Amino acid sequence: MDAKQLTFRHRIIALILCSVVFLIVYSFCGTYTGRLSYVPSITFFFEKEIPFVPLFIFPYMSSGIFFIWVFFWVRNEEQLRILTYRILFIILVAGGCYLLFPLHFSFEKPSVNVPLFRIFFEELKKIDTPFNQAPSLHVAFALIFWQEGKKYFTGIKKYFLFLWLLMLILSTLLVYQHHLIDIFSGALLAILSFLIIKR
Repeated sequence: MDAKQLTFRHRIIALILCSVVFLIVYSFCGTYTGRLSYVPSITFFFEKEIPFVPLFIFPYMSSGIFFIWVFFWVRNEEQLRILTYRILFIILVAGGCYLLFPLHFSFEKPSVNVPLFRIFFEELKKIDTPFNQAPSLHVAFALIFWQEGKKYFTGIKKYFLFLWLLMLILSTLLVYQHHLIDIFSGALLAILSFLIIKR
């Protein structure tokens, strides 16, 4: 029982640490960029053909749930340490990119007519900004979630997790939160964390 309690305590400490660092870095970068007189945007010419799909707000918003849940997928202290280091690495490197290469999302988001969807979009608007774009933390974290989840889940649960995380990544485009450059750079950042921080 004591060992289980200790393990739970370690998970909570790691979760709180990563959450606090995320909130500080993300909020500071968003506030700083919002005060700049000019913030560019990088898009490909064909991105305007990407449809706006409000239904994908659900996978998009689920990232916060996975951010908490992933700390309970690891099985020992070494795995928890690696997970924590990778998440902190991603947050800090992304924060540096937001400050050095600030970007903003440049498409106008269409109105959402379905009341349930609109509630989620309104909540998202309260906590997010059009800045902090590249690399996309949603994408980087989704790959972190898969890296741990594929070892924790088996069978149909594993396939469902893969499909959901794939929808999460796609949702960054389909709910008009990110451009393609953000998705590519987010994936590269996650891969970099895997290469640098190894077991």
